[in-house]
Amino acid sequence: SPLDDLQRLRDAEVKTREIIQKYQAAMREMMVRFEILDQDLNLKKHRNPIHHLESRIKKPASIFEKLERYGKEPTLENLERYIMDVAGVRVICSYIHDVYNLLELLQKQDDLEIVEIKDYINNPKLNGYRSLHVIVRIPVYFLDKKELIPVEVQLRTIAMDFWASLEHDLKYKSVSEVQGIDSYDELKDCSRIIEDVESRMQILARLLRGSVSIFRKRQADFPACLFLALVLEILREAGGLLVLANDGGALRLFDAHEEEVQVMDEHVSHHDHRHRRLGREQDVQHFGYRKAVSL
Repeated sequence: SPLDDLQRLRDAEVKTREIIQKYQAAMREMMVRFEILDQDLNLKKHRNPIHHLESRIKKPASIFEKLERYGKEPTLENLERYIMDVAGVRVICSYIHDVYNLLELLQKQDDLEIVEIKDYINNPKLNGYRSLHVIVRIPVYFLDKKELIPVEVQLRTIAMDFWASLEHDLKYKSVSEVQGIDSYDELKDCSRIIEDVESRMQILARLLRGSVSIFRKRQADFPACLFLALVLEILREAGGLLVLANDGGALRLFDAHEEEVQVMDEHVSHHDHRHRRLGREQDVQHFGYRKAVSL
């Protein structure tokens, strides 16, 4: 009867509000956790790895479209059972190492259940998309119960977010090729360029956070073993950086494209931006120690 139908609609509305409220609560709980981590890192490490936070609740149309792709009936029960990203939190970081550091901190929170990790930073999507996706279940306390509610956490850098935002806009354009330009290949190429810039900025940030003062110590006061340890750490961060030290009193850094990116000397206050080609193997002198390094 019409009255029964109306009652069913009201019951469905109440149930839908109840479900959405749970995901909103879980989303807010997750946001607060990241805010606390950022404040604590600022207090103890004197830096804020999180540039900003974003959050969203997936729209009903997107939820039911996803259920259809999964081959499931568009019901509220299936929503809770199969859709893990109804609530989403996006964490925008300054540098790539901040992304992975935050993931490690999440893994240490023993009341969080890490359901799934998808690393699109080390394994980008075919279109060039890069981000770290983590599905977590976070405990939320209600009047009469506690529930573990899933939240999708996306961790990415400012540069990754810049690319993703533009790609999201461009992918809705109806024409993929305009005047001989293949937008798909262009987006992939832009992603590679951004990745290279990020790597260089991360190296620069690490040097500026304290390495410069070490590099400028006098040769007699700086044991070669300590210098070598520092160089190896930079090599690890750079993922393929050639280093040429003690070149006329200066320290010269070369990236994986064999272009000089930075010159530092205790007697020189400016950067020498001359580009210089190297072979695939280069002798590296560490204050009297020589070692062949190959990329």
